[in-house]
Amino acid sequence: MVEINEDIFSNPYFTENEDNLLLHFLGKACPMFQEGFPLDCAIGITDKEKFLCYYNGEELNCGDLEGKTIPPGGLITKALESGQVESGTMPKDTYGVAFKASVIPIKGKKNNIIGTLNIAINLKNQDALLEVSDTIQSSSEQLSASSQEIASSAQDLLNKILEVQNYTNEIINQINNTNKILDFINEVSQNTKLLGLNAAIEAARAGEYGRSFSVVANEIRKMSKKSADSVTNIKKILSSIDAVAASLQQKVNETTDISNSQASSTEQIAASAEELSACTANISEIAKII
Repeated sequence: MVEINEDIFSNPYFTENEDNLLLHFLGKACPMFQEGFPLDCAIGITDKEKFLCYYNGEELNCGDLEGKTIPPGGLITKALESGQVESGTMPKDTYGVAFKASVIPIKGKKNNIIGTLNIAINLKNQDALLEVSDTIQSSSEQLSASSQEIASSAQDLLNKILEVQNYTNEIINQINNTNKILDFINEVSQNTKLLGLNAAIEAARAGEYGRSFSVVANEIRKMSKKSADSVTNIKKILSSIDAVAASLQQKVNETTDISNSQASSTEQIAASAEELSACTANISEIAKII
């Protein structure tokens, strides 16, 4: 609550000049304004020549300015001359704390400039927000770069997997073609076996004259049997290879699905990183406002 000393109403400094009375009341209200402000700040009132009052903040301490002359060339002088709100930022080196200063001209009864309201806001919170924003920005950029690199690697992996898939399909096709050839060889073997059997029968009919021919017929039948056995063995081997190729094909398909999912996930990560970057930009802007 603003306390009013009734003695001021008998003081010619105030009774003869309503503008001075206004500045006095504003000065009395400064602690209330300061207490209601959510951030650490300093606040004060000046007339056109000197500081009438000045209340330092918890960390923001500009010294004892009450009664001191307004320094020339500063924001206060500019505000008194322009009649506009003047703002600026003071570095940490000046008073140990970086702060944003705003000077608001105060108009008197005749609408003339009679003084200023000065508010200095500690930028510690802004600096903390900016630091967090920079950290998040850097992290989001690294995340975006990493996700893009992963996405590129995932695409390369997918291309390699597709190549393996094509080779696997080619192996299966070649196995199928080999089976056709083996079927043909098996058919020839069976026919050869029949020819050998027929030759043996004819040799038996020929008696002594067909003895040598009988030897040839037996060799033909042996060769036919070996061919048939070889075809059977080869088919077993090819069947095993076919089973392995089928398993490989299944694994390739599963890996392809995983690779596609990975590529999709990295795209989502990259999109999230971009959104995060946009959010940090907003945080940075908010910090500057604070």
